[in-house]
Amino acid sequence: MKCQLLLIVLILPLLLLQKAAAVQAPLYCDVRGSDDHFILYSHQIIWSGEHYIFYTLMDGLTIAAVHRPSLRYNRLTNLNLHQPGERLQLFSGQCQISESATP
Repeated sequence: MKCQLLLIVLILPLLLLQKAAAVQAPLYCDVRGSDDHFILYSHQIIWSGEHYIFYTLMDGLTIAAVHRPSLRYNRLTNLNLHQPGERLQLFSGQCQISESATP
């Protein structure tokens, strides 16, 4: 019985997260101070809470945190693949819900 309860406690949050990710519409995000943009998709969600959604991009080299109420984001990219002295890239901006996932 304890083992079954433990499995439920461990697996249920993952199932709920998958369900939440499946119904999440893509977000079209503009980079502040630039003409650049990118799209966040539900399959990139790694954590979702009441106030924030966290996405991973580029095989984990980039993490984006989106504030649910305002859809403002911070995106951190670590490109320390070749030179140990390279800096992290931090971008901020505004997202909007995109039904078509195209700009």
